[in-house]
Amino acid sequence: MAAVGLKWAGEIRDDTVWIFPKNWLAVTVFRNLDTQWHVVSGVAGLRYQGLVYASIEPVMNALGVPKKKRADTFRRLRVIEAAATEQLNAR
Repeated sequence: MAAVGLKWAGEIRDDTVWIFPKNWLAVTVFRNLDTQWHVVSGVAGLRYQGLVYASIEPVMNALGVPKKKRADTFRRLRVIEAAATEQLNAR
């Protein structure tokens, strides 16, 4: 998560990132998908392509995301995914 500048409980850093309450659910889902990335290995090294979308619904189910909030959460998750993918591939 440090790669995208997020701070989680237990970490003490000077570069605090504030998360708007309306984004908290999407950030929580994203955090729980941290091992669910499509990664391709090639001559240039690893390339992150994005999240494994088949994993999103089971994570939302496990977290108890209400059905009425899932479309909005998914839209916000895609914005986070795009920013994270850019940062991960910039290394």
